[in-house]
Amino acid sequence: MSTAIASILHAAPHKSPGRPRSDSVRRAILSATLQLLDEVGYAKLTVEGVAALAQAGKATIYRWWSNKARLVGEALMEETDPQLPFSDTGSVREDFRRQLQLVAQLFNSPKGKRLAMIMGVAQEEPEMLESFRTNFLAARRAEAVAAGRANTATSADGAGANRDGNGDGGLGGQLFDFGDER
Repeated sequence: MSTAIASILHAAPHKSPGRPRSDSVRRAILSATLQLLDEVGYAKLTVEGVAALAQAGKATIYRWWSNKARLVGEALMEETDPQLPFSDTGSVREDFRRQLQLVAQLFNSPKGKRLAMIMGVAQEEPEMLESFRTNFLAARRAEAVAAGRANTATSADGAGANRDGNGDGGLGGQLFDFGDER
């Protein structure tokens, strides 16, 4: 093959089939999901309803999310994640207290009501439990474990040391163990 043809082939950008993903469409879908979750609840929420409200194609939603549970799980994660930052005050006790306050504040808000609804659904629906674990709990638990380990190593008060021997940062990891079969 000539170098001219090779350079043209290698210079051509690789395009995947279909339209490129649009972040504005994605945000509209996630926003519509949360709106419908508030209006009709999880049981009556449909992908068709989300598509209509978001002015997006049903096929687009299924291309990005394999089922309703994954869609709702991602919408909740996107909305909730920034509200639960872990503190690093130098005291494990204080950091844990602050995290529990944030969790309590979250559950006393409309967003927390959604989370509580999804936790209830997750008790009966394996797809929702898996989505909740993957989209919400795994990330929160990883942050809790990292914060617990960092604080255990640096805590001035010595509280929160990994007394239970489970190797995952003590109480920080246990805070987000919902539905864990350990």
